[in-house]
Amino acid sequence: MNKAKIIILITVFLDVTGLGIVVPSLPIYLDNITKSAFAVGLVFSAYALFGFLVGPLLGSLSDRYGRRPILLISIFGTSIGWFVFSLGTLPFIILGRVINGITSGNISIAQSYLTDISKNPRDRTHNLGMMGAIFGIGLVVGPAIGAALSSISITFPFLASGFLALANTIAAYFLLPETHTNRNSHHPIAINPLGGIKRAFSNKTVGTLLVIWFFYGMTMNSFHSVFYLYTHMAYDMNAAKNGLILTGIGLVMAINQGILLKHFWLRFWTEPKLQIMSNVTMIIALALIAVGNIWIMLLGIFLQSFAQPLLRVISNSEISGAAPPHERGEILGVYQSLFFLSAIVTPLIGGKLLDVALPLPWIAGILYMTVAFILLSLYYKRIAAVKPAKPVIDAGMETEIE
Repeated sequence: MNKAKIIILITVFLDVTGLGIVVPSLPIYLDNITKSAFAVGLVFSAYALFGFLVGPLLGSLSDRYGRRPILLISIFGTSIGWFVFSLGTLPFIILGRVINGITSGNISIAQSYLTDISKNPRDRTHNLGMMGAIFGIGLVVGPAIGAALSSISITFPFLASGFLALANTIAAYFLLPETHTNRNSHHPIAINPLGGIKRAFSNKTVGTLLVIWFFYGMTMNSFHSVFYLYTHMAYDMNAAKNGLILTGIGLVMAINQGILLKHFWLRFWTEPKLQIMSNVTMIIALALIAVGNIWIMLLGIFLQSFAQPLLRVISNSEISGAAPPHERGEILGVYQSLFFLSAIVTPLIGGKLLDVALPLPWIAGILYMTVAFILLSLYYKRIAAVKPAKPVIDAGMETEIE
């Protein structure tokens, strides 16, 4: 593994660990202040709104000026956002999330980094899978730390995340290399997010994949915005117990993407088949969570911990592979922006549905995944008519990509 890849993955690990620290406490902290699931959703949506507005902008800036400076700004913004958020009144909470939304390009720019240094499509899928594994490890370590810190003070995890992001910024400043050498100094800056989205959708293949990804985002954001509040309301789980669940999810994600993706999933199934299988598994998982029994819910969580990361990796790999190199940052910014667009809507819908009846957010997720499944089936049918799908990883590729 080359030095640039190691440093990028460490940077992602620290960033995700900071996120993992706050996730178990975040919904309960907001609920204690707002006393409304809908208001909690509104705070999530404020973050998503600004992430949507700046996603293509940050991506296009990284295409013109390089990945490194934009990633440094994003990580530093994360630090400032959590410090402001920890002040604990509703205006500061909203302001902190707005700051984090404005500087939310961490993950999509890191994905651009890994795509820049990939040798071929198979290497790209492997690199993005490794990033997913690091994401999972961060979600194992972070919630365990966050659960311990929340027992000291409900605001302590947010301060810890702020200091971790600050340390990550300093370390990345001295160690993080620039990988984007194929820059276009005349590449347009996507100040208007709709302009960046329009350019991305001018590529028919990219546009179709982005629509499917949007519905995945609807499901994923619905899950993450209401799940920990749902467990608190349905089963009286506190931040520590939610942290243990998230740690379990992260552990499954790390094993799934760090080991099974390369050595099992992509050996026996093509990407189209694997994506369809994961889509169906997500529908089953959401149905199990909606049943209302804690043990059946845990089975549903286990299944979605396998399916959701695979959908992320395959979608990301296909979209980044279809993007021209000099526009990759902007298109991955649109990818991130559409995820935020879904996150604007789904927390509001999920919070309102949760106020009405506990199973309703999961039923809505089933509908989102059903639409994605229909679009995905039509897309792969059209692709298969042109060119048969081939396995991404074959039995002899280990020496090629390691």
